[in-house]
Amino acid sequence: MATITARVLILTVSVVLLAGCAADMARTRRDDGSAAYAEAWAWCDGLFADRSIDRLRPQIIINKPATFDMLANEQTPTAEERAAIREYATKAMQCQQRMVEVHRRYATPMHASIYQAASDASNGLTAQLHNGQLTYGRYNRERTKIRNDLRTAFDRINAELGRQNAEARYRAQQLAEQQYQNFLFYQQNLQREQESFQRQFRQRGSVTCNQIGTYTYCNY
Repeated sequence: MATITARVLILTVSVVLLAGCAADMARTRRDDGSAAYAEAWAWCDGLFADRSIDRLRPQIIINKPATFDMLANEQTPTAEERAAIREYATKAMQCQQRMVEVHRRYATPMHASIYQAASDASNGLTAQLHNGQLTYGRYNRERTKIRNDLRTAFDRINAELGRQNAEARYRAQQLAEQQYQNFLFYQQNLQREQESFQRQFRQRGSVTCNQIGTYTYCNY
C-alpha cells in the first residue's frame, strides 16, 4: 500500500511539474513574442524616421492615426511628393515583410496571411495615390478602413483562439478566411483599376512604369 501511495505521489508531483513547465514555456513564448513585436515596430519606426519622406508627414498616415485634415485633403501629389511616395512605399514594404515574419513565428499562419493581404491592399492604394488616381483624403480614408478591418479581424480571431478548443479554432479559421477573401476582393478591384489606368496612359505615348509590391506606378 505504501508503495502504491508513493507511486501515486510521484505521479502527482510529475504531473504538477509538467504542468508548471508547460506554463513556463507558454509564458516564455508570450514574452519572446511581445519582445519580437516591440523590436519589429521599433525597426519600422526607424525606417519611417528617414527625412526623405518628411514632406509626406502632414499628408498621409505614417505609423499614426489620420487627422481630420488628412481625411479631408482633396489634393493629389505634386511631382516632388510622388518621389517621396516612392521612398515611402519601399520602406513600407520592408516593414511589412518584417511584420509578416513576426506573425508567422509568434502568432499563427492565419495572422500572417491576413496581415499580408491587408498590406497588399494598402500598397495598391499607395500606387494609386502616386499615379494621381486618388486624393490624399481618399487614400487616408481607405487605409484607415483597411487598418480598422485588420484590427477587428485580429481581435475576433484572438478571442476565439483564447477559448482553446477545436470548435473555437474552427471559428477562428472561418473568420480568418472571410477577412482574407475580403482583402483579396479589394485587391482585385484595385488591380482592375490599375490595368485600366495603364492602358489609358500607354495610349498617350511612352510611359515608364515600375512596381509597388504587386501593383504598378508610372512616371508621367
